[in-house]
Amino acid sequence: MTERIKDNLNPVFVNGLQIDYQFETIQKLRFVVCDIDDKDSKNLADQDFLGEAFTDLGSIIGAVGNQVALPLTCPKHKQNRGHILIRGEELSSSKRVVNFAMRGIDLTKRGLFKSRPSAFIVIQRANENGTFSPVYKSDYVESEDDPIWKPFTVKESVLCNGDPSRPLKVEVMSYKDSGAHTVIGTTPTFSIAGLSHLQIPHSMPIPPMPGPSSLVIQSFSITEAPSFLDFIAGGGTLGLSIAIDFTQSNGDPRNPQSLHYKSPTGENEYTRAIRSVGNILQCYDTNKRFPVFGFGGRINGQVSHAFALNGNPSNTDLFIDCMIGQPEVEGVEGVLSAYWNAHSFVELYGPTNFAPVISEATNRAKSCEPYEYTTLLILTDGAITDMDATVKALKIAGEHALSIIIVGVGNANFTNMNELDGDGGTRNRGRDIVQFVAARKFPPHKEYGLAEALLAELPGQFMDYMTRHQIRPRPPIRNDTEAAMAALYHTVPAATPQYAPPVGPPPAAHHPQPQSYGAQPPSSGMHPGSVPNPGYPYNSSGNPYGAPPLVPGQQSYYPSQYGALPSQASQYPPPQGVSPMYPPQRPPFEPQHEYPAHKESPIYPFPQPDRSVSPVHPPPQQPRGLDTQNAEAVSKD
Repeated sequence: MTERIKDNLNPVFVNGLQIDYQFETIQKLRFVVCDIDDKDSKNLADQDFLGEAFTDLGSIIGAVGNQVALPLTCPKHKQNRGHILIRGEELSSSKRVVNFAMRGIDLTKRGLFKSRPSAFIVIQRANENGTFSPVYKSDYVESEDDPIWKPFTVKESVLCNGDPSRPLKVEVMSYKDSGAHTVIGTTPTFSIAGLSHLQIPHSMPIPPMPGPSSLVIQSFSITEAPSFLDFIAGGGTLGLSIAIDFTQSNGDPRNPQSLHYKSPTGENEYTRAIRSVGNILQCYDTNKRFPVFGFGGRINGQVSHAFALNGNPSNTDLFIDCMIGQPEVEGVEGVLSAYWNAHSFVELYGPTNFAPVISEATNRAKSCEPYEYTTLLILTDGAITDMDATVKALKIAGEHALSIIIVGVGNANFTNMNELDGDGGTRNRGRDIVQFVAARKFPPHKEYGLAEALLAELPGQFMDYMTRHQIRPRPPIRNDTEAAMAALYHTVPAATPQYAPPVGPPPAAHHPQPQSYGAQPPSSGMHPGSVPNPGYPYNSSGNPYGAPPLVPGQQSYYPSQYGALPSQASQYPPPQGVSPMYPPQRPPFEPQHEYPAHKESPIYPFPQPDRSVSPVHPPPQQPRGLDTQNAEAVSKD
């Protein structure tokens, strides 16, 4: 609850609300605004209810400037109740990381048979019930008496859960190929707060190892590191691409036993997975246009393993290659519509090849701006038939801004998927970018549990890529109230002066014409690019100097501050505050927002983007701790 502000129709609340942020889940929020009638009561029922607003935390974090504007609604009152501005801000304490460098001293086992262990370390954190849980494990150093482990970093929130006095201990382990690792020794307990007062390097015994055997903390520091949310606040985006299995093993979609069958609820395992993942990731994608592919299907007699799912087979000449054009659709609902529509022209075939769609997603990631990261969601019902090619494709994909999440649909044996998952895979591909989950582990009423399992590692993979490529977050986008309000009312903020188009001389009212010239009405056949003769202002509320000429490739434009065009004024509604000839530009690498066009392509039946206009859309979560502030609230009551 915020503080109370007296007698103010536009209050700005200072006290924020702290919420634990989880990227991989939908955290629904309800904001209630009340006029305080009973100062001694904290019960909302005793107050005068002004209105409420609903959103989720991801939509706030993913919005431009981490800010959204929401209308206040009241079931008993239909009139405008005002609006509320909400900002999300990451607490600096959640960004702190602890940096360590450690080495072992004299770890050789003594006795008749001396052996040099392949040692690694595990840091354990004390729980409230007195037990310990592992929070970090290093790589092992092979066969060394005095191993030196690579310096490492652990988030402070993970290491001690925000409590610098929480006990920690380090286990020194001997690595075994069989997985039956053994404990060499364990340090006494210590804490982050205690280390801050010790002289570094600091040596600790590791009983039961005798004598000089010890673990040495070579270096120790606490710093504030860039976080995933820093990148998002600076305009970073998470795009989503989707690839769907159309092989014969799915079964005829008309058969209720088919994995592609549309149940009476309008869902199946494919659509539930798309919806659960898409509804989370779309919060972090500013234009919400998703490329959707199919693989393993046959179209017009041709088998393809990477075809655009929004293809239209009615025009055979244009449909020779479904990869022609743009495979993007609008939002999660557009993905689902394209999926259901594809059943009318895609013949289930085979085999199950992943490499083509992974290569296609990689090529698209190559062309993205540095702060654009892509997630490829692959949905499949069976085993991969091109494993070697897929592993090669994954190795290349790991070099780019791409993660891959795979959903196993149905009851098939997905054992070979473990080779692809970076957690359990045995093939060395470099960066871990793959996560596999079988959908059958999550019943329909727990569909967001599937998304949680799939997306839990994504922020870490994002940060791994940025760190490897030495990409730093940009400064946060300023909290633009105008943009948030424009998004609320589905309009476009006015162009800033540096991007505003030239509008010519001021209206005739400010430049009186000689008396010998009479005002002439505009010709009904005047071309949009023509300009009336000087001195002949026509009687119109628009710009008497006519409209600027069309730019190359432009077919028409909206009437705006240039005046209504006689031949086109009624055809298109004007977007507020934006010139179609000179749309406001954004700095390099800024995400682009798009409106759908008002026409359809014969090959792609869904609306294509009209890139002349850029509205700001608020969407419909890893450090913990967010300061979510009600920045401004307005009541019309």
